[in-house]
Amino acid sequence: MKIDTNRFWIYSVVLFLTVTGFILFAIVNVNNSSDIPKEKQCPQNAYFNLCNHLVGLNKSNLKEAFPYKMYIDSADYCDIKSIHKDLQILNSINPNVKENQKILVKALTNTLEEKLSSKFKTYNPDTMIMLLQWVNKFQYYKDIDTTNLKFYRMVHRHWYNYVSNKLGQYHDSSPNLKYDYKFKYLVSACQSQNYPPDIRNSSTTKIIDNVVNSKWAYLFKRFWDGTGLLFKLMLSTIILFTFYSYYCVYKFKIKRD
Repeated sequence: MKIDTNRFWIYSVVLFLTVTGFILFAIVNVNNSSDIPKEKQCPQNAYFNLCNHLVGLNKSNLKEAFPYKMYIDSADYCDIKSIHKDLQILNSINPNVKENQKILVKALTNTLEEKLSSKFKTYNPDTMIMLLQWVNKFQYYKDIDTTNLKFYRMVHRHWYNYVSNKLGQYHDSSPNLKYDYKFKYLVSACQSQNYPPDIRNSSTTKIIDNVVNSKWAYLFKRFWDGTGLLFKLMLSTIILFTFYSYYCVYKFKIKRD
């Protein structure tokens, strides 16, 4: 049987380059910057007198009339001392501490979320990382201000759920984000707080990920445990035939030379 070696090698190279190009495109065509933004410092001279905006309010209308938007736009909610002071001001108007905590929770979650929503319509990793840096403070605040422990937990839980859900949405829109350094950083941050994003990979994507990470033993084990005897025999035959074809081409080329 006469073998057209030139055509065979051309087809082999084209196939190899196509597969390699697909894998490289999935990996390289993302932002691999590892520069994590620095944590934003609380303003030094921030001043917002909440009392001035609560004049005329009482326990019966405090929840509905609280200036949520103005509070988010002007108050220093970065500092635990400021938050604790604001809670005390609310407690002086309404003796129901839990109700007052819910008021500030609404301000620091739903109202703030509305303000930030435009920034997260598309993947914005730096802003999201700085948001989590702020949210992480509430994890420490609860150990300092145990009286308002549930308040800090609610704020912390809301934002980690929000970020986790957003990461899942970004991934659904652009699966290649999984190779982005900052995306992996954010996913890892959510997982460390027990809020894993809902990121589901196709079988092909899982194979590419394992090839990229050189998990050859894992791939072989998955293949061996997850396929039947007939499939193993068929694949072994194809591999042997491929090696035999290369051997024939190599042998033919030597004789020709």
